[in-house]
Amino acid sequence: MKFIFVFLISVFLLGCAPVKPIIQYVDKPRFIGTPDSMLKKCVANKPPDKKIYLAAPVEEREKMLYEYANALLASIAVCNVQWTELQRWNIEQRKIYD
Repeated sequence: MKFIFVFLISVFLLGCAPVKPIIQYVDKPRFIGTPDSMLKKCVANKPPDKKIYLAAPVEEREKMLYEYANALLASIAVCNVQWTELQRWNIEQRKIYD
C-alpha cells in the first residue's frame, strides 16, 4: 500500500513537471535587390562600318554620323534613366527590410 501511494505521488509529480515551450523560429524577410550586373552603366552603340563609311560620299558620311550620334545619345539616355530608377528602387526596398 505504501508502495502504491509513493508510486502514485511520483507519477503525479512527474506529470506536473514544467513543459518546455514550443519555440518557432521565423526567418526575418530579407531584401534581395537587383543584381549589381544589371545596375551597370550602358555600353555605347558601335559606329558605322569603316569600309561602308569611307566608300560613302561626304553628305552620306555626315548623315551616317548624325544618325549614329542621335541613336547613341538616345540609347544612353534611356538606359541611364532605367539605371537611376533601379538604384532608387533598391534604396527604397532596403529601407523597408532593414
